[in-house]
Amino acid sequence: MEPLQNSEAIRRTNAFLATIATVFLIVALILSGCMAPTAAPANDSSRAPNSTTSSAGDEAAESSDRGSTAASSSGDSSAAAEAPANESDSVESESAESVGLTGDAADSVSSADGERGGMAAAEPSFSDRYEPVTAGVVDDNAEWTDYLEYRSRSRVRNIRDRDVRERYVIMVQDENGYPVHDAEVTVYSGDEEIFAARSDAGGQVLFHPLALETSSFGTRNRTREFQVAAQKGYVAERNTFERYGEAVWALTLTDAPTPSATQLDLVFMVDATGSMGDEIAKLKASMADIANQIDELQEQPDVRYGLVHYRDRGDEYVVRTQDFTQDLGEFQESLAAVQADGGGDTPESMNEALHRSLNDLSWREQERDGETVRLIVLVADAPPHLDYRWQDYSYETDMIAAVGMGVKIFPVGASGLEADGEFIYRQIAQFTGGKFVFLTYEDGSDPSSGAGTETELEVDNYTVNTLDKLVVRLVRDELTKLTEPIVLDDVIEAVAQVPTPLPPRPTVAPTRRPTPTPQPPRVEPVTCEIDLDSGRNDCGGISAVQYIDMDRASRNVSDGQAVLKLTLDPRRTGYARATFDVIYSDTPQGWTVNIGDSQSNNGYGGDSGTQSNDAEAVMLEGSLIIYANDYVPSRNTTDGHREFAYYDDMVRGEESIYFEASNQTLTFDSPGGNETLTSQYLYALSGQSDREGRTNYDIFAAFNRTISDAGRSGVGASKVIMTLYPR
Repeated sequence: MEPLQNSEAIRRTNAFLATIATVFLIVALILSGCMAPTAAPANDSSRAPNSTTSSAGDEAAESSDRGSTAASSSGDSSAAAEAPANESDSVESESAESVGLTGDAADSVSSADGERGGMAAAEPSFSDRYEPVTAGVVDDNAEWTDYLEYRSRSRVRNIRDRDVRERYVIMVQDENGYPVHDAEVTVYSGDEEIFAARSDAGGQVLFHPLALETSSFGTRNRTREFQVAAQKGYVAERNTFERYGEAVWALTLTDAPTPSATQLDLVFMVDATGSMGDEIAKLKASMADIANQIDELQEQPDVRYGLVHYRDRGDEYVVRTQDFTQDLGEFQESLAAVQADGGGDTPESMNEALHRSLNDLSWREQERDGETVRLIVLVADAPPHLDYRWQDYSYETDMIAAVGMGVKIFPVGASGLEADGEFIYRQIAQFTGGKFVFLTYEDGSDPSSGAGTETELEVDNYTVNTLDKLVVRLVRDELTKLTEPIVLDDVIEAVAQVPTPLPPRPTVAPTRRPTPTPQPPRVEPVTCEIDLDSGRNDCGGISAVQYIDMDRASRNVSDGQAVLKLTLDPRRTGYARATFDVIYSDTPQGWTVNIGDSQSNNGYGGDSGTQSNDAEAVMLEGSLIIYANDYVPSRNTTDGHREFAYYDDMVRGEESIYFEASNQTLTFDSPGGNETLTSQYLYALSGQSDREGRTNYDIFAAFNRTISDAGRSGVGASKVIMTLYPR
């Protein structure tokens, strides 16, 4: 592949970078409601359901075309840390000193008078009246270990999580070592296609097998290898890669087609509810300066702008879209018509907005329109509504769809973003290969304190810059990947982690004792299936599984019910956690799931005093009740006794619910909600003492009945897919 290094490409790139920074600031300004001269500024950061500000403009015409485009990836941004002066808008230098910025950040905060991109500003600068807006950025794919630790300690409730712990980086390159952008990448397990994506500007695709979990996942999880195919035009390559081995998989496409020009489809997806009206009013004058300079740019790159702004149900509108346009003036007019209003409660209709951003806009397709870099910049301060039960789309399925289309998402968290919003924004950024951006302040707990470097979000190792220069840098990161050769050794070093749930090979510390230190058995994840309707199952032969109240001769389910004992002792069996995917064919009635710490768990938070470590989870009439063990203080319960949590209407007929149980942790996921609970009062599977019974590493699982009493029964659950994992 020949790099695009002519002067025309460089000039177009510089103009493009300046345009991106400008448009980003305009979007933020519009959210505040201050673009319209008559709009009153918001006086606080709270939700404003009674605001009288109205939204102008009719719904934009929508196109039914949908592109199938390149997958996204994380990239090294160090090469883009110092952007040319004409790629970044500036504000007065004394503002940089006021927030204590240094290096690149200070460079970006300077006088805006004079020339930019070789053009003199048509209007005098107004930026000296306003302090800069600062922001931080984290790349969770680059800081992978930190991100996994953040996920493991997070206690957020209102999320739709996907397991990303097992991660592979697929690199598609040409025979000269340059990235192949927009290649179709398909992953197979046997003959089954399980994942499809498009390579990003750096030729990269992120593949997370466990995130694709479905009711048929049990079969795929036993797969020891994957077949990966990459195709660009008429050139294709296919190879087989071993699971739990190397983290980077490389494919080479010889004589792959090369692009004649770089195209960009850029969508701004904006939360336009009342709470967004407090954030960017100080950029009003800067917006005027930037708009004038963009209007005078003579060299325009091949970029199209799209706009999606959203509120919530019950507001004047839920989602409005403006399809792609190459006319920046038209795009600015659409932005100017947006007003911040409505909202009410904290979550908003982000799910619907993301779904329509991907499906209603006319993204350019490779086969028809040539290669295109596709980006969404999401600017918001609240998570999506996850309680709209009959909504048939959600952010976590659409982020998978975005990877399939080659769309990379950069969420920008505004002030007031809470823990669940942070988790979701980082989840979307990581999965699609984007980065998480967040506004920073002098006092991280007080957005009114002005620009600075502090935040209340749970982020480490982040860089801070003025918002405009930060966005320029992120976009430049994407563009430079197109012409930089891939150095696989550097990629492997950057990934720096074998993506396997299996335990690492144990190392024995030096010892003078003549006998070696006992090592835990080395095991792989194992899956079995229990068919409650037919009575058949294939869980026999798993050393950690013991049948309770089943037909022991045939090892079959009896009367549509099953009880299993699992020993999750890494030293004896090698296993430390278990997952249960429970599939319902009919409406759940009675007790359909009971996962407990004691063989005497009765489905009501008791076990006849045989164990103090007797926490249990119960599905009763479709609702989930979680009981803590005997040690729980009454203040930590919902009923003053042992009820730890209660979730109504979690699953219905022809739906499924997923459980994961491990020491002191229970995770569940269903159409009715999902959460990970961690507490010392949940399952005791690490040798904790017990004042009423013996110490053990056992957990019990019953289906269509309770663990200790077949009379407390139920119907509706038809199949269970169970998987045991090492640490």
